Amino acid sequence: WIHLADQARLSQNWADAATYYQKAFSLAPNSAPAFVGLGLAFYQQGQITDAVTATVEAARYAPQEVSVHRNLALFYRALNQVDKAISEAQLAIRYAPSNQQADLKAFLDDLQRSKGQ
Repeated sequence: WIHLADQARLSQNWADAATYYQKAFSLAPNSAPAFVGLGLAFYQQGQITDAVTATVEAARYAPQEVSVHRNLALFYRALNQVDKAISEAQLAIRYAPSNQQADLKAFLDDLQRSKGQ
């Protein structure tokens, strides 16, 4: 199911991706990649609260995964919860390899500017 979900995500077929990621849980209920993908699929469909819920669940299984914290920062920003977005962006930077840090730091700077820090 993960493979089908990833294919649907790459095709930007978000509804199918969400369905397939949810089916993946029947085989691997602790799958952080499935929760990350589901969160992204929800986000792309405008279901931001559901995106946060799925991605917070991913953080339980992969607490040091950069994409989890980057996505949560993005989702919290969409919900206008800038403090939470900043905290998640900082975690993403902490866990990111050096080749990803510049983009994440720019994102964090943008979040801080939007808050007026």
